[in-house]
Amino acid sequence: MDLPLMFAPCLVSRSIMVSKRRERMLETGQELLLRRGYAGLGLRELLDAVEVSKGAFYHFFPSKEAFALAVLD
Repeated sequence: MDLPLMFAPCLVSRSIMVSKRRERMLETGQELLLRRGYAGLGLRELLDAVEVSKGAFYHFFPSKEAFALAVLD
């Protein structure tokens, strides 16, 4: 099913927003992981720092371990 062209800018802009959110999560996560270490960083602290919900976090990463690996990548 093709969407009308009038929706294309909305989809592109949403895609950019989602990409930037993930990028921001990784950048902030890197800072926190360097400061606190993997074991010292709680998920709630990370979520508060990047201002995302738990659901948004799990949309991008299946686990805290997967997140830490993505930060290292």
